[in-house]
Amino acid sequence: MGALPFSLWIAHAKGIDIQSVGSGNPGATNVARSAGLPWGILALVFDIGKGVAAGWVTYSLQAPLWLAGFAVLGHNWSVFLKFQGGKGVATTLGVLGFISWMGAAWTMGVWGILVALTRKVSVGSLIALLVSPVILFLLNEDITIVALFGMLAGISVIRHRENIQRLFQGEELSPRESKKE
Repeated sequence: MGALPFSLWIAHAKGIDIQSVGSGNPGATNVARSAGLPWGILALVFDIGKGVAAGWVTYSLQAPLWLAGFAVLGHNWSVFLKFQGGKGVATTLGVLGFISWMGAAWTMGVWGILVALTRKVSVGSLIALLVSPVILFLLNEDITIVALFGMLAGISVIRHRENIQRLFQGEELSPRESKKE
């Protein structure tokens, strides 16, 4: 489920090869920059939906909820994209929203404040995901859920390596900027 590359398909519907424009990342932010905000929002909704659906399926099967985290791995290393993929932020948010709507609300609040202050989606995404296990701990979530989001945050840091390098070089884009070709 997580491997379904909605951002790629949505951009393709607009005649755009998302992997060869902008950042090259098949994610909602790049879709918004390359195809327009409405298309980026659609990609975001579908990527969040993958995480929610994964949570719902694991819950419905009475399986451990941490298994929903595999949707993020599928998104990040999609079999449909030759084991390439996005950074997993929206799909992680979907899993988080299913497991703890309050944890997701607080995490989104952190994200919104940081994006407003820094004008960098990557800063908001990274720090919000890194803070999410702390939020879940403070909300008394099960320790396996706290650990799951700690691991997903760590994976997100790895997936954002290039963004982190651009941040240190002062070259990271703000939400409305496109990569200068």
